[in-house]
Amino acid sequence: MSRSVMDLKDVCLELCAGGILMRALELVKLPNYQSLDPVVFLYECLTSEAARRQKRKVATRIKKSACFYPDACIENTLYAPDRNLNRGLIERVASCDWIRNGEHCDNTGATGSGKTWLASALMNAAIRAGFRARY
Repeated sequence: MSRSVMDLKDVCLELCAGGILMRALELVKLPNYQSLDPVVFLYECLTSEAARRQKRKVATRIKKSACFYPDACIENTLYAPDRNLNRGLIERVASCDWIRNGEHCDNTGATGSGKTWLASALMNAAIRAGFRARY
């Protein structure tokens, strides 16, 4: 029995696996689609779905974290001289090893120095590393 990519639609919708369907539809538009190895095709579809699920999980966790700056990203930290930030220290904290070791992290500084933004960025880094966080 011959099947087409469109036959995947109902199955993907039932499994809530839209990433598989979206990637399959992209792949069949390629000029070399017919010569594509079935294992490669399946791998591409499954990794697309896994990435979609991971993205949704991170977005949900960031929303549930109730942080003040949900778009704060440690990679966007401004290390201006007047901020007196230690880049190495911030990168070590952003690696989340302190969480894995069961340690605590204190964020102190003057009013308006960016403590809340930095805390939000560190929370987002932790969430992207697979942890849950709450402000």
